[in-house]
Amino acid sequence: MNQELSVFSRHVLNKQQRARFGNSEMKMAKRKHKANLEEFLDHFLSAKEVEGKSPATLSFYRQNLERFLWWLKVNSTPLRINSMDANLLRSFLLYVKITPNRWAIGSTSSKRLPSMATVDAYWRSLQAFLSWLVIEGQLKPETNPIKKLPRPKVPKKIVQDIPLYLIGQALDQWDPVTLTGARNIAIILVLLDTGIRLSECAGLTIDDINLESGLIEVWGKGRSNAGYV
Repeated sequence: MNQELSVFSRHVLNKQQRARFGNSEMKMAKRKHKANLEEFLDHFLSAKEVEGKSPATLSFYRQNLERFLWWLKVNSTPLRINSMDANLLRSFLLYVKITPNRWAIGSTSSKRLPSMATVDAYWRSLQAFLSWLVIEGQLKPETNPIKKLPRPKVPKKIVQDIPLYLIGQALDQWDPVTLTGARNIAIILVLLDTGIRLSECAGLTIDDINLESGLIEVWGKGRSNAGYV
């Protein structure tokens, strides 16, 4: 009899534990969906800073995503993860593409229609944010709405060659005998011969230059190795 009671007690206890566990899972799921997107944006930016993203990249993400949240508020859309779907993101990108005087800030750039590069910038910001939400377990990979939106096509810019007479004029501005002149001529020639960015050139040190091999080690954003030229 005592053994039967013991088995019955364990059965009731296990049932109660399963019920409590199920309830706690439901509560956790509800909390995930109720979490505010503004809070997640703060956590996203902190995570990217820890990853070593440059201040410029962090500013890029912050501005674009804060404008997305502003647009949600203006359209009375709840700032919840489960409020976002492909149609919502598509409507936002369409707003960016066709709306003059965007964001109600009155700046010169926001008054004119943007280029496709600008639309692409907002798409990339959303893609980075939503992908981070997936990694954090806040969004299921199969329900990530950005997957349904192809990346905007940005026309390729054809970079024109710099006329030789302009290069000559730039070099003639400096006296190669002086330290400043020799330095500036070297900078101009490195930029022309390698095609590296101005910021990459400005970040070069003596240790990055190998005179024996004739190679320069170039560092990208956040001092990440961009390769050799």
